[in-house]
Amino acid sequence: MTMRVRIAPVMTTFVVALLAGAAQLGVAYGLGLLLWARSFNDSSADVWAGHLTWICWLAAASAVSGAVAGGKVARLVSLPDTVGWRIVIAAVGGVGAAVTIPLVMVPTRYAALSSGADPVMVAGRVTVVGVLVGAVVAFGVLLARPLAWNAIATVVWMWLVALGSVVGALRRGDDPEETRLGVWSYQGDAVPDWVPAVVPMLAAAFVIGLVVALLGRRVGVSRLGTAIAGTPGPLLVAVAYLVAGPGGQPNTDAQLLPYLAAPYAVIVGLIGSLLVAAGQRRTREQTADESTKRLEEEQGTRTLVLDERKPTSEKPAKPKDSAGTGGPDDEWLQQIRDPEQPIALPSTRAPEPSTVTGGGSTPTEKPTRRGVRRRQSSRRAGAGEEAAATAGTNGGASESSGVSPSGTSASDSSRPEGTS
Repeated sequence: MTMRVRIAPVMTTFVVALLAGAAQLGVAYGLGLLLWARSFNDSSADVWAGHLTWICWLAAASAVSGAVAGGKVARLVSLPDTVGWRIVIAAVGGVGAAVTIPLVMVPTRYAALSSGADPVMVAGRVTVVGVLVGAVVAFGVLLARPLAWNAIATVVWMWLVALGSVVGALRRGDDPEETRLGVWSYQGDAVPDWVPAVVPMLAAAFVIGLVVALLGRRVGVSRLGTAIAGTPGPLLVAVAYLVAGPGGQPNTDAQLLPYLAAPYAVIVGLIGSLLVAAGQRRTREQTADESTKRLEEEQGTRTLVLDERKPTSEKPAKPKDSAGTGGPDDEWLQQIRDPEQPIALPSTRAPEPSTVTGGGSTPTEKPTRRGVRRRQSSRRAGAGEEAAATAGTNGGASESSGVSPSGTSASDSSRPEGTS
């Protein structure tokens, strides 16, 4: 394997992670999701926590995106799927996602915190944590394809929700910077405040986990990979909220509700994939039972065929032929009783079609060779006796008529010689 083939997945991972981090931060700055040039006092503490949530998640998502792309290239060039290569790709993804660190720290110089903390260092630490978490999750998503699909699908969903929330905020005249990660920005009296903050996040985690698990089962992923397919994406969101904190105004529930709902989203996504894995197990068990049953049926059929081919130890009695002699079985038993005679094994040839005599006698099977010889000898003996009986009958008739066996009459034999 050439060095160019080995470098291709590594370079792909680095470039994709770097571009993903820079592009996502650029979109966030452009839409007004992140606005650092302001003073974050007690009344806007939730906004500061929301900003930290966004930068932590963006850094982690960039690292995972680069690792997914690098893993795809590694499969295309047929690199061995080893732990070492996974570590290399995950680490390179983290290095590429590290571009978000300066892109975050430089703008935060214009921020002011009422607590007196340095916003640059706070934002930088949060971004570094996001990069490290992304590298760890990137190693996990390389274990199975459904894990990578879940992470990418969750990233896409978060951006769709963010775009919808920004559009809604602009139409109402609100500031887009108050948009929370994964929270649908809705204001109204029709639904409680917790519904747009909790329901979309939990529902998306469940649906995405269920769908990617079904796709994984369809392509033949292992049951373990299918079972945990619903966790990577919600895990990134939950870590981002936990790192940023619940905010400085728990009474408003703007940051607290998604902060509390994010860990439950991981559980809900896991439930969705576990349902598919449980169905996959039942399907495999049913398939195994059907295969076992089919194998038993084939084995039983094969045994039945062998039993039919095997000669039986007990043979049914054969009817006697028209001549009154016993069939081949009677001769077989007679030979067994007489140990001096050699045993003639019965013929294994297929019997000839049976014929019916003119007198309506029962059909007989072809006898054995010894039986034929016995019948021939019995017929010869019967023919001799019949010839002797015929000769005796002819002799008596000749005596009564006065004719000698030589053909001369008795009177002629009693005449003196010389008389006419």
